[in-house]
Amino acid sequence: MSHVYTVTFHPPSGGSWLASARHHDRRLALAEMAIDSVCGDERALVALPAGFLRASNNDARDRLAEVLLQISRRAGVAVAFGIDVAPEGEWAPLVGADASYVYACEAGRRVLWPATQMRASTKHPPRRPPESRCVELAGRNVGIVISSEAFNAPLRLALTHAPLSIILVLAHTPPSDRWSGAVSSWQSLAPTFVVAPTQPDARRSAEPWVFAPPMEWEQDRVAETMDMTIRRYHESCPVCDLTRNQEALEIELDVTAPLLRMAERRD
Repeated sequence: MSHVYTVTFHPPSGGSWLASARHHDRRLALAEMAIDSVCGDERALVALPAGFLRASNNDARDRLAEVLLQISRRAGVAVAFGIDVAPEGEWAPLVGADASYVYACEAGRRVLWPATQMRASTKHPPRRPPESRCVELAGRNVGIVISSEAFNAPLRLALTHAPLSIILVLAHTPPSDRWSGAVSSWQSLAPTFVVAPTQPDARRSAEPWVFAPPMEWEQDRVAETMDMTIRRYHESCPVCDLTRNQEALEIELDVTAPLLRMAERRD
């Protein structure tokens, strides 16, 4: 049974341009740490948010993607991640990226390389992506949705007919309550996981709704630092739960049995 790991980055508090830029420069190292931390888990899928890396042009974008490809090969896991392209001197808090892309690979094998976010506007209604957004990763058929594509009806219709196991929605920013209806519609197709950064200082508040596990799935935090949180999702397994309960009972018996024998000898 494969696990889905989502990596949530925590932007620095204060919201200054310089702080955000410095934090962004560290993300490649943080992504490597996150991927290496699950390398012992067979058939693991690690998902990073949309735009978690930023490049000034397409050549620089592809070089960054190759670095993640090599990390994926070394760790032997599947990875989905986003890279935004925008000119030097511009930054997301000030100016949005010119284009957003998502890559997916597994153990050094290119799977989706890349997918371009289909942006809608008043002049350009939502369109279906030219490439298939249902790809095989870690033994599952995974639907890939990039940020505002969560509201893209043609994409949803295309994936309706795909043999989906799960859906990843890679977001740029923490989804607002407006997203809840869209995410629910994706959940009706397959278990859906939203991968997004948090608001600054969000760790002091309750767990955001977007990180709740889908029905019949469970979630636990496997690692947390000042910069990121790694969550592991796995399907509920009654047989596995029974096995764990039996093991707990055996441990309890191993501890209590000697005490009972001691009490009998005293009597």
